[in-house]
Amino acid sequence: MNLLENTREGLRSIRANLLRTVLTSLIIAVGISSLVGILTAIDGIQSSMDNSFAGLGANTFDINQGEQMGMRIGGRRQKVFGPILYREAQEYKERFGFGATVSLATMVTGSAQVKFESKKSNPNVTVMGIDENFFTVKSFKLQEGRNLTANDVSMSTNVAIMGAEIATNLFGTSQPIGKDITVLGTKFRGGRLTGTKR
Repeated sequence: MNLLENTREGLRSIRANLLRTVLTSLIIAVGISSLVGILTAIDGIQSSMDNSFAGLGANTFDINQGEQMGMRIGGRRQKVFGPILYREAQEYKERFGFGATVSLATMVTGSAQVKFESKKSNPNVTVMGIDENFFTVKSFKLQEGRNLTANDVSMSTNVAIMGAEIATNLFGTSQPIGKDITVLGTKFRGGRLTGTKR
């Protein structure tokens, strides 16, 4: 039998069993479409999760002061850790090897009020002291303005980077960069940080 005869025989078989042929074709089409859809959905979910975890700071760890708990557990009193001194943290940063980026940060208060001229924020603003590497380690992006520099940190320059919400509440649509704000009784030159990571 040649190719032409084989083709004719196949077409005759399809005509003779048309319902079976259509059902088989539909099953194959639906199966392949479902497989492609599932694989696409899995890739989308994985990409979304990767982006979410990237925002947390890939390959990072934090060293924090131990909790100050003086309770007795099982008859033993828990160890009370002293605060991490700035000198100790700076020495750790200088001595840490492995080509890593090390950042120092401290929580100043969680109940500050930020003032600009006659406008005031709610007294629930978190204030942190950070260095020039903080945004790199935490994967924050500046929306406007500039990051802190090593010179800002070493010279204790009074510059601040505000979250987008605070900047919008105090300045509205005007530019916050270069304007003085008052935090905890001290004047700072303002910049702006976007509210999102990545």
